[in-house]
Amino acid sequence: MEVIENTYTVKRIEKIAVQNLNKLPWENAEVLKDFFYPWQKDTPPPMEFRALWNEERFYFQFIVKDQNILVKNLSEDKMEVIYSDRVEIFFKRDDQMKPYYCLEMDPESKTLDYFGNFHRDFDFSWSWPGSKNLIVNGEIQQDGYQVSGSISIASLKNLGLFENGKMQAGLFRGRCLAIKEPESEMEWISWVDPQTKEPDFHVPTSFGILKLENHLI
Repeated sequence: MEVIENTYTVKRIEKIAVQNLNKLPWENAEVLKDFFYPWQKDTPPPMEFRALWNEERFYFQFIVKDQNILVKNLSEDKMEVIYSDRVEIFFKRDDQMKPYYCLEMDPESKTLDYFGNFHRDFDFSWSWPGSKNLIVNGEIQQDGYQVSGSISIASLKNLGLFENGKMQAGLFRGRCLAIKEPESEMEWISWVDPQTKEPDFHVPTSFGILKLENHLI
């Protein structure tokens, strides 16, 4: 199987004290628009990803354009995210994926954080370590939604995900067409082609490289 490496450069910014992630200088970030349906021929609704970093934090932002945003939010249970429209970041150390770490984030900020071991052995009781090491802010907008987030560099290092200024990451969207039991009706959108016959992001081939600009730490 031929593996094509997708790389996104994360622009470096100065250390900044900001409460509202929307106030970050997102205009300095590279705009990634290369998202597609790996398992169907249609063109998905527009979606953008941006990322920035400094010596303390890794910042990311998804912007999704869509007229039909569906969210299940009946409780505080983070497992409700699997029924909803959402954007996702997965991190792996290597192709063994034992373990790898997942963030699935709905338009209202609810985050399903968990780790897995290849293949699809999940621990949903796990949470990203440290109350301030992961911040997620979602907002439904007139023409879609936006999810911005911040992760401490220290926590990424502690999980073994930050090496030589690079992180191996998958960037995805689960587009919810209808909220149903036991599973919602979904379409799957990705940055990298997982090269699987059936929809599955939980494979080594679904990841690209996030390369941190001017990495000195």
